[in-house]
Amino acid sequence: VHLYDVHVIPWGGVSLLLLAMELADGGSLRDWLTRNHGNKEIRRRDGLAFFIQACHGYQAIHQVGAVHLDTKPDNLLFVNGVLKVSDLGAAYLSDRSGGEVNFLAEPSSLELGTPVYMSPEQFQVAHPDDLDHRSDIYSLGIVLYEILSEGGRPPFAGSLKRIRDCHLNVRPAPIR
Repeated sequence: VHLYDVHVIPWGGVSLLLLAMELADGGSLRDWLTRNHGNKEIRRRDGLAFFIQACHGYQAIHQVGAVHLDTKPDNLLFVNGVLKVSDLGAAYLSDRSGGEVNFLAEPSSLELGTPVYMSPEQFQVAHPDDLDHRSDIYSLGIVLYEILSEGGRPPFAGSLKRIRDCHLNVRPAPIR
């Protein structure tokens, strides 16, 4: 999602960060999945086209050395019919010159991901700079699974402990 302007506003002893960006007039991919839950054909046809649009967004993020780390249908927004990536609150930007890592969020961003969509590495590494673009690619695979699966759901569900164990040790059921 294109960012137009950034404002820092002091309020009650804290600073609020206000971002002026494109209007997501079409809602999120989550909204679209909910509306098309029972229509496998539309999910497969249009969902694949939307998924490719999301991949182009992640390609741009990865080309500048950033990793999103919170990929999920809720963070993929429609702007004038095009699916775009939003919410880089858990992201980090690595300095390709070998310098420091610049966090777009606090260094605790490993805890900000959404477990159902997190890569196995996100459960295992001690620091976000131990992760790279492959973590986002895994999470995109979970989104694709949700788009294409019979029930329109991700491969794993349950408690945090169960989801973590599944990502680390369980092969998802195949999609017909």
